[in-house]
Amino acid sequence: GDILVVCQKAVSKAEGRIAALAAVEPSPFALAIAAQTDGKDARIIEIILRESRRIVRMDRGHLIVETHHGWICANAGVDESNAGEDGIVILLPHDADASARRLSDGLRARL
Repeated sequence: GDILVVCQKAVSKAEGRIAALAAVEPSPFALAIAAQTDGKDARIIEIILRESRRIVRMDRGHLIVETHHGWICANAGVDESNAGEDGIVILLPHDADASARRLSDGLRARL
């Protein structure tokens, strides 16, 4: 009956769902969107676009998108904070349900 809460960022890091900005070449579309924001890095916009199925809305430097998972969220869940080093962003897990199952199964086996 216990409940364990694990933040998405820890799961994403453990699964290697990070992106190095130095390896990203922004598309012309990402550059155009970045030019409409308050200085948002075009490489981050490019990563957001890659993680998105469609743009729902652009508002105050944020992209509200539908992710490939079908979730509607700001910036496709791309996390620029607390990545551990500069120039790295954290992405959502590919399959959060599968990640949760692996965690649950692993804990059951160990406990």
